[in-house]
Amino acid sequence: VSVRVDEDGRYNLNDLHAAAVANGEATESQRPSNFLRSAQIKRFISALKAKAQKRALKEIQPLKVIKGGVDSGVWGVELLAIR
Repeated sequence: VSVRVDEDGRYNLNDLHAAAVANGEATESQRPSNFLRSAQIKRFISALKAKAQKRALKEIQPLKVIKGGVDSGVWGVELLAIR
């Protein structure tokens, strides 16, 4: 399973999840959509957004959700992807 990375360096969390499931390291219940519902993860994303706003003129959102199309899925920065 290959993991796509977008032009801003975000990883496709759906690809990462598929790879983890294929290796027996994750379950279907750990899908990105379920992961994002966690209050702890929501706080973490808010903190990443606040940090990004302080350091960059061009703000790169730590999380991007695309519904439909070739690039559909949940995209996250490396810190979110390894979480």
